[in-house]
Amino acid sequence: MKKLIATALMLLPLVFLTALPLVAAQETPVYHRQYCLPDNVTLRWIKNVTLQVPQENVSHTIHVTEDQICRWGCANDSCLPSPWITWVIVFAVVIVIVFVYLIFRPR
Repeated sequence: MKKLIATALMLLPLVFLTALPLVAAQETPVYHRQYCLPDNVTLRWIKNVTLQVPQENVSHTIHVTEDQICRWGCANDSCLPSPWITWVIVFAVVIVIVFVYLIFRPR
């Protein structure tokens, strides 16, 4: 048991020195771009994150690509909303117009 503790104590500074650059890393803002694939159903997200460690002159860029399936299609680089939301909005506007007319109509 004492040998295990001694080994752990000897490895602790090594682990600390190995992890120090990651702790000191500065993350730049995420650059992302999205576009619709030609099938007009899939929205592709491209994300790039750059980690920089100024003390070590190290810079790593991580690239991530994610595909999102758009249930009601894809246009203008975004997923289209469901069609029933559009119909609910139109119906609500018609109800409001009828309600305002009934209240302010001439008698």
